[in-house]
Amino acid sequence: MVTGTLLRSLRALRFDPPGYAKQGARRAMFQAALEQCEQFLAAAREAGYATRPVQLFYALSQAGRAVVAASPHISNQHWRVSGHGMTVDTNFSNAVDVTVTAAKTGLYPAVASALGVEPLVSGEAIPLGQLWPLLPEVAGFPIVTERPLPALLFFPGSGLAGESFSQAEISWIPPWLKEQHGDDPVRVKTHLDRYPALVDSELVLSQPLGSLRWRSAGHGSMPLT
Repeated sequence: MVTGTLLRSLRALRFDPPGYAKQGARRAMFQAALEQCEQFLAAAREAGYATRPVQLFYALSQAGRAVVAASPHISNQHWRVSGHGMTVDTNFSNAVDVTVTAAKTGLYPAVASALGVEPLVSGEAIPLGQLWPLLPEVAGFPIVTERPLPALLFFPGSGLAGESFSQAEISWIPPWLKEQHGDDPVRVKTHLDRYPALVDSELVLSQPLGSLRWRSAGHGSMPLT
């Protein structure tokens, strides 16, 4: 839950909005959306577990609208969005089979564009079991029996060179990786090659296996912990 320092930072942004939310209607939207986001977060703290997800959903929705209003990637003709931009089919007996489908328009694709990232393919239903491992926070709470490929987090180390990491720490490597592959660099590299960003990398293992270092052309060495 967002509290304390983070809430104060959000309030400061309402006073001095970033990006394209400096003035006009986009500023008004940014300020109103952040205020409502904070109010929904406050309501969620007082709500029971049965209704808290609803409050958190609308807090996230308002935060998304603030991001779109401020983003320089969104033109003045397209920053006003309506609809969630995503649907869900819950007609399944198992939560892992519940499907999520992105739309071409709406808040979800607008936020993706505002952040400069690729959204889900519109119209293509994706099972929750495939999306769950992409959330680093739930790495320790799998909802499928097979071992998924969890998300990796990249933390800048000594700074950025252009738009590329010059050094970074990579975490959320599952504990079973060492249990299954031990100190065998070939088998560890085979696992990491499943990540597109690490395919053409050079892997250096400490002995015994305590950390991994990833190195590729144009990048510095990256410790994997």
